Amino acid sequence: MSWHDPLSYLCCTAPDAPLAHESNSSDFGYLLNLKLHFSTRGLGSLLATRRYRLMAFLALGWLGVSPAAGAENPGTSLTDHFFHSSFFIDLVHLISLVLLFWVLYRLWKGHTERLKADKLIRRLVETDQTAEALVNSQKMLDAIFNGSMDALCVIDGATRQIIDCNQRTLDLFECDDRDQILGRTGHSLATMTVPEEVATEAYRRIDEGETWTREFKFLTFRGNAFWGSLAIVRLNLADSHLLLARVSDITESLRKEEDRMRLSAAIEQATEAIVITDAKGNIEYVNPAFEAVSGYSRDEALSQNPRILKSDRHGPEFYAEMWKTISAGNVWKGHLCNRRKDGTVYEEEGSITPVRNAGGEIVNYVAVKRDVTRDIMVEAHLRQQQKLESIGTLAAGVAHEINNPLTGILNYAEFIRDDPRAGGEAHESAGEIVRQSERVADIVSNLLAFSRQETTETPLQPACMSDIVARTLPLVRTIMRHDNIVLSVEEPSDLPPVLCRPQQIQQILLNLLTNARDALKDAPIDKSNGRRISLIFNVTLNGTRYLRTTVEDNGSGVSPQIRERVFDPFFTTKPRNEGTGLGLSISHGIAREHNGSLTLESAPGSLTRFHLDLPLAPEASSVEAVEKTNTAGEG
Repeated sequence: MSWHDPLSYLCCTAPDAPLAHESNSSDFGYLLNLKLHFSTRGLGSLLATRRYRLMAFLALGWLGVSPAAGAENPGTSLTDHFFHSSFFIDLVHLISLVLLFWVLYRLWKGHTERLKADKLIRRLVETDQTAEALVNSQKMLDAIFNGSMDALCVIDGATRQIIDCNQRTLDLFECDDRDQILGRTGHSLATMTVPEEVATEAYRRIDEGETWTREFKFLTFRGNAFWGSLAIVRLNLADSHLLLARVSDITESLRKEEDRMRLSAAIEQATEAIVITDAKGNIEYVNPAFEAVSGYSRDEALSQNPRILKSDRHGPEFYAEMWKTISAGNVWKGHLCNRRKDGTVYEEEGSITPVRNAGGEIVNYVAVKRDVTRDIMVEAHLRQQQKLESIGTLAAGVAHEINNPLTGILNYAEFIRDDPRAGGEAHESAGEIVRQSERVADIVSNLLAFSRQETTETPLQPACMSDIVARTLPLVRTIMRHDNIVLSVEEPSDLPPVLCRPQQIQQILLNLLTNARDALKDAPIDKSNGRRISLIFNVTLNGTRYLRTTVEDNGSGVSPQIRERVFDPFFTTKPRNEGTGLGLSISHGIAREHNGSLTLESAPGSLTRFHLDLPLAPEASSVEAVEKTNTAGEG
């Protein structure tokens, strides 16, 4: 019968019939075989002998036995077929997989349990470590709190009272017992009264997260005062409102700061120039005196080397010896000739001292220098005066020795000149002897007058410039004539008197004439005019009435660079053995002491004029006298 037979389909879908007993009825057996053949239960009818007669196709398929084989071998053992069937093998695989999964599950379960146990153990260990760390942290905080070099106080933010303090607080405030300070307000320890509104504002700012600081003078419990720096900050604690106050003893710091400020003020106000450099010589500090002397501002000098002041008056060996001395840690002392920012030269006496750090290493150099330019000028002027005094003494002796025979010469010459018995030629010769003898007498007299001492204490007096010039010219005419220099004087007939010290004005004129002669003696001769020096006089009415005396030469002129420095002390264009560089500087100073001036007018390739302006004497300062003098000069 085919599997797709309708009867088979009906039998398969019909309700299962009970298996009652074996039947000989062919219909019954046929139907029963069909039912079992197509039954989904799949085992058929089992007998007590474990044999089967009928087997459904599905059951045979499960056992790997075809229906034909099952019909041909109805007595074959079920066990044999079962253990050799693919079903058994699949079942074994299935059971193996189940066992494998079960084992894996148990392993995973055990691993999970072990992980949980390890985690629990770690948590217990971490808890112990955390507790130990908290204990150690607390000990460390206590050590920091009590071992602090500053006084620390914990303040209740609500009551503003101190609720705890460290040992330094007790020591600083000289407390015998902690209870002396607990319960007090922080600002009550200050000697100065803190207004309540100030304290309220301070606590408000502290509550906003700011750190409030101020310096107070505190009073200890034994009555001793000290200066302290107070700082209060709020502690960031969630369940409490606490403040931490720190008091640092700054008494010694303030004393050192006062000493430093006092020293700084002394350095800043010192009249000596003070320069501090690093070990390499770079300027790190200059005081105002340095700025005044050198002309360099502090900003211009910082980071520069002191060589910016070099005047080229000292050779390389001078500076090499200086650095050798201070680099060895020794103090250098000596004289320096330096140059200002504007190019003028000035003299200094100074010392350079090395500064060492705690390790003995040289880290700085401190130079203290004093401007001695004026002192040297005064000294040079005194030497000049001493020379003049010596010349005066010598001139007095010479005059005495000359005047005695000169008197005899004059007397005998006059006797011959007046003797009627002498011839005309003898009279003329005698007259010339008289004139030359009188000239010698005038020279000796002028030399004595020039060498006579005058000081700034000598009062100013009216003097006629014509007389001063007359006494000066004989002292220079000979050397002018020797150098082929023509000396002319454009002098009005009636010069007004000036207020002066005559010998000092004579010194100025002599210096100006000598400088003009030095400028011309080596200059090429002007074929049309020759070498010429002129003395010109004029009166000016600009403000105060002055008499201007001009010394003019027709040399090669003065360059702008030299013109700017011509009155500087020790500046000279002459060789060292021919000039000191003090003549014009001293003359310029004398003119100022007379309330006058000495100025230069010149340019390269043109005339050079030095103008000496001196105020007129009161009786000669009227407009009429001045106009009369100028008119006479023009005529």
